[in-house]
Amino acid sequence: YETCLTLPVYNVLYEILTEHVGQEISTRTCRAGATLPARKSNDAESLAQLLRQSKASPELSEVKKLFLSDMTLLCNNNRENRRTVLQMSVWQEWLISLAVIHPNTEEEHKISDMVFSLFRMLLHHAIKFEYGGWRVWVDTLAIVHSKVSFEEFKLQFSAMYEQYERRRADTLTDPVERSQRPISTISG
Repeated sequence: YETCLTLPVYNVLYEILTEHVGQEISTRTCRAGATLPARKSNDAESLAQLLRQSKASPELSEVKKLFLSDMTLLCNNNRENRRTVLQMSVWQEWLISLAVIHPNTEEEHKISDMVFSLFRMLLHHAIKFEYGGWRVWVDTLAIVHSKVSFEEFKLQFSAMYEQYERRRADTLTDPVERSQRPISTISG
């Protein structure tokens, strides 16, 4: 079985999401009917989770970009679709999980830009058109801050562990060499 969400599988899941099922499994990348309402909000979250949990590959990057493009089209062309996404439980969590906080490649930059563009569109709608939309903004800030802080912690902890591994002395038997590298525990 595949460890990565493939384009044909994604296309079938997208058709189920929009309730616009075709006769053939296609690998098309254009989205005819992208203005159809997203009636099944849990399916969008499930798709995002499949993307997040799939093994990284060039095809997965293409599928992620296609998913974000489809979600952008669905939300851009239909006010009810934006409202549907905004009413999902912690939609910010699955959306930010698709972004790369510290992108290293052009592909990762593009995917992150697409995520933040979708955030911008949804937050603009929430503040401008929804009663109590400012709460969505506050919740989004908290969720994004949590994700970014966790990513920063992982980077800092990784650097600290690498420093520990370079300087550790608990496995050395030579007393002279051990005295030159006195670190035997991890400390911040």
